[in-house]
Amino acid sequence: MGKIVVYDLVSENNLRLSARELKDMVRSVRVMCTQRLHSLGVMCTESVILVSPDREGRIQEVLDYVNNKYNELFEELRRFNVEIERRPLIRVLDTTAEQFDTFRELAERQLIARIDESVERVSQVLESLAEIVDRVQRQRVRSRLMDLRREWVRILEASRQLQLRTADDVEYLLELIEQGLSRLEE
Repeated sequence: MGKIVVYDLVSENNLRLSARELKDMVRSVRVMCTQRLHSLGVMCTESVILVSPDREGRIQEVLDYVNNKYNELFEELRRFNVEIERRPLIRVLDTTAEQFDTFRELAERQLIARIDESVERVSQVLESLAEIVDRVQRQRVRSRLMDLRREWVRILEASRQLQLRTADDVEYLLELIEQGLSRLEE
């Protein structure tokens, strides 16, 4: 019926990484790889992505990217005499129709919670915009809103392809983001 990607990436929470610089290096790779994995579809639980049908052809490309990034990271860590034995675990699983429907329901629940959090955060930004007069700070807020918009446009597209019932809620959130962006232009 469809595919899910299950993953567990190496994180910066490792006893061998005592130096802040090394922790930051690992965190950066983990965040980049997590974002790339999420580009395949919609998160339905922690570390489980429900893959959009039109993105199934990109799975191997994303897996190669993640593995290459971690190989580069491990090579860099060796320069600091740090060896991490654990490797990223990523599995692509085919699902039955019943499993796919279950994961789709989980994805909807996860999205609703994320939408609620984002609506709350954007509403707070909208309320505080009048107080932000510093040009640099306004540019930072604008940049964060644009990043948020880009992420939610991607999620909206994926959720439509997966036939999730969250489109109206995502569109409302995108309207709030647009309000913030337009008020920042004033």
